[in-house]
Amino acid sequence: MKDTPFFSGIDQVTMEFSKYKTKAPLFFPKVKMMGAIFTADAGSIKELLPHHYYHPLYILLKRVLIGIHCMEYLESDIGPYNELSLSAFIQYGRFPIPSPLTLGWSYFHKDYQGFILSLPVNTEISVK
Repeated sequence: MKDTPFFSGIDQVTMEFSKYKTKAPLFFPKVKMMGAIFTADAGSIKELLPHHYYHPLYILLKRVLIGIHCMEYLESDIGPYNELSLSAFIQYGRFPIPSPLTLGWSYFHKDYQGFILSLPVNTEISVK
């Protein structure tokens, strides 16, 4: 995989964990991905966030933004596997800033914050 110009100049080291041997950092040269953004019940999502400084981004009065992304890693240093990501759009801080301001700032700066709520994968090594 180092032959790909994108990965040239990045040194990898061999690492072992559990019964597996791989490299770090991991390279993922061939990936297919699709995703979508939906709204979800604010109360349900707030319950899943690990800290009271995490605030979901509201799009409507009781609806917040979530993302669902499906990845198919066709080629990687740990072999092919699939992954599903369920994440909440969030802001972090003691006091939340009104969501329209946060969304506007994020849009213009191309800087979004999210918290991954669930990340199931389908191979043992990708779990490890």
